[in-house]
Amino acid sequence: MIGIGKWEITINNMFIKATGVAEIIDNNGNYEIKVSLPDKYKNVKISYREIREVGSDTLAGKAEISLFPGKIFDGAFTFEGDRCHGYVTIPMFGGKRLEIKNGRKIG
Repeated sequence: MIGIGKWEITINNMFIKATGVAEIIDNNGNYEIKVSLPDKYKNVKISYREIREVGSDTLAGKAEISLFPGKIFDGAFTFEGDRCHGYVTIPMFGGKRLEIKNGRKIG
C-alpha cells in the first residue's frame, strides 16, 4: 500500500492557511484517511471516497468538505520517501488545481 503513515501538510492560499496532519491507514486492504486540522477548523468535516492507487507511488481520489456542500474535490498525492506532493482541484473555480508541494512524513 502507498503512503501509509502520518503526513504533515501545510496549505497557504486564499481559501485556507493551516498545517494539518493526514493519517493514511490500511483498513483490511482499503485506504482510510483521517485528517487533523487546527482548532480554527475543528468543525470542518472531510469525507473521502474512491481512493485508488495510480502507479507505484500515487494515491488519487475524491473528497467532500463540509464548508462547500455538494462540491466534489478531486486530488492526488505522490509519495517519495519521507516527502509527498500533489494537488486538489477547486470545483468552484472550474477545477483549477491547488498545488501542494511540501508534505513530509511525521510518523
